[in-house]
Amino acid sequence: MLSESDIKMAYKDLPDCLLNSSHSLIGLGVCSVCWDFCDTLKVLSFLRKNNFVILGGDVIILKDNKYEFTYDSWFVKPIKYEPHKIYVVRSYIKALMYIHKYVEDNGTDYYFTISYKNR
Repeated sequence: MLSESDIKMAYKDLPDCLLNSSHSLIGLGVCSVCWDFCDTLKVLSFLRKNNFVILGGDVIILKDNKYEFTYDSWFVKPIKYEPHKIYVVRSYIKALMYIHKYVEDNGTDYYFTISYKNR
């Protein structure tokens, strides 16, 4: 059974202010969190500034007070021999563009998960 301590461990790289603004997805059976549009932008900025690669993410909607996957997502694959710093910037730009376009097309009532790694 997943718990909030599992979430804290999974997102130990994020500062408390970002983790505290997240919404747990344990109710969906996954050890993940999501953020609203504004907080997602803060998370992306933190990850870029700290040299984390943004691997991708999922789009979540809140329906009848329950989070649900929309099954919309994005991902960024590494390019062979690509320097880490370039991958960091490219993944940040792709995430930023996807999220902005999603909100532009669908509105701000969506939440986003972020998968990331450091090296």
